[in-house]
Amino acid sequence: MNTLNISAIEQELMEDRKYWQSVAAYMNEPASMDLNNNVTYDVARQKMAGIDRTLKRIKAGVYGRCEKCNAQIEAERLKTLINADCHLCVHCAKAAVQPGAAQSQQRSARPAVRRTIFAMGPA
Repeated sequence: MNTLNISAIEQELMEDRKYWQSVAAYMNEPASMDLNNNVTYDVARQKMAGIDRTLKRIKAGVYGRCEKCNAQIEAERLKTLINADCHLCVHCAKAAVQPGAAQSQQRSARPAVRRTIFAMGPA
């Protein structure tokens, strides 16, 4: 993790959080409430939650470590996980995805339902 500048990451996260907080505040105004704004508001809240989680990990001294196996996460991967909800190394992330992939393959292996179209007689 020596290639990471934690203070720069923390500053970037604080700037991102300030942006998403302003988006959420704007979208939460009664005059701007509609379906699209509700979705944007939810996205802003999710982004802030991810940022808060990462900031907590930095303060706890565990930023850069996998939540599951405690292995060091590669610097490039950390850049993509900067405000993610989950911080997993590549191996644990693959293991987490495998069960879902197997279930979707089982669903697609089901036999196709045969549909019968009834022709209507002359009107």
